[in-house]
Amino acid sequence: ADCLRPIVEIEDGLLQGKQLEVEGSPRAVFGYLGIPFAAPPVGSLRFAPPVRPESWTGIRSALSHPPMCLQRIRNRPPPFSVPASEDCLYLSVYTPAHPLYPNNSIP
Repeated sequence: ADCLRPIVEIEDGLLQGKQLEVEGSPRAVFGYLGIPFAAPPVGSLRFAPPVRPESWTGIRSALSHPPMCLQRIRNRPPPFSVPASEDCLYLSVYTPAHPLYPNNSIP
């Protein structure tokens, strides 16, 4: 990993994020995009409560946003230009602190 694509360890495995520029700010942030929040809600899990996602081995890429949840967007006929899927239970985390150089004043 390089300093612009740091790797962090979470309970489910290793994630590689990336440095992102913030429009209107001189300061960059580090983003970890598309982290599984729950198992994909498909098949028998479609209308069930969320189920913990499976852990992974190796380094999981957290460099891009996953597809958004399917939804009807008013006044905009399909097809939409944004990828969408029922498998959309992911979250993204942004932090101003580099994991190798933590800022202890940030909670």
